[in-house]
Amino acid sequence: MKTTRPRKNTSQKTPTANNVESTDPSSLHYRQMLIVLKQFRVVIANIKRHYMAVERSSGVGGAQLWALCALAGHSKMTVGELARELAIHQSTASNLLDGLVTQGYVEKRRIHADKRTVTVVLTTQGKRVVKNAPQPAIGILQSALLALPNNNLSQLHNNLAELLVNMGPKSTRDASTPISKFLEK
Repeated sequence: MKTTRPRKNTSQKTPTANNVESTDPSSLHYRQMLIVLKQFRVVIANIKRHYMAVERSSGVGGAQLWALCALAGHSKMTVGELARELAIHQSTASNLLDGLVTQGYVEKRRIHADKRTVTVVLTTQGKRVVKNAPQPAIGILQSALLALPNNNLSQLHNNLAELLVNMGPKSTRDASTPISKFLEK
């Protein structure tokens, strides 16, 4: 009779010669990790500074401004279309729009044929906010990612996917949350 071995738990990394050595502060790998860590800190700090400048000068948050910019590029959009364009959950887009409606920057309109479908359009005041917004209006991270050549963006995607795997099992539910929400106090 053949015995079966228990399956290895692949969700936990086991120490290998490479990653044990890499915890040595004098190793090249460890020093490179510190450099990359500092780069992440600079990225996050710059995003936060940009969002603060956006709010100071335009009166709206970074995610709200990106939504206004998306709407400015279309004559009208549904809530679902806006959510897809911003890579956020539809309920998040709806909440974002509610704030913009309250501020008078957008209007929600129901399509006559189907009262369940809501379209969203910029008001004159919303167009003015987009026109006078600090640049890049869509956000500095989004703008920087768009500036990367396709192969670099693909490589970054693969590297970040590997980084997430190395972090262990984590929830991906926050993938559809605007970054500005993580930077709020």
